[in-house]
Amino acid sequence: MIIFDLIGSLGLLSVGGALIALALLSRRLSQVTRARKRYRWIYLAAACVWLGALARLLFLTGWLRTNDTFSQNVGTILIVDGLPALGVTIALVVVWHYWSWLLAERN
Repeated sequence: MIIFDLIGSLGLLSVGGALIALALLSRRLSQVTRARKRYRWIYLAAACVWLGALARLLFLTGWLRTNDTFSQNVGTILIVDGLPALGVTIALVVVWHYWSWLLAERN
């Protein structure tokens, strides 16, 4: 099961990198349209995703073990799965705000 945790952490790191790319693109868009600088929230979202990946790796290596089993510890689940979920949700809202004009119908 260790290989799946490593692949999961690598996937979270990749999602964080994609969020940084979206933040940079949104920053450029806000400079052109002179919109508010809400793209900074995407950097926070990427940090949440990367912290979740780091926590997963730390739990995997045994640095942050608890007496409970991994699947039953609510704090572990909130950190390892909750932080990336929160980050992706924040990024979704901000990216939707910036880029929704691409999906708008125009005649």
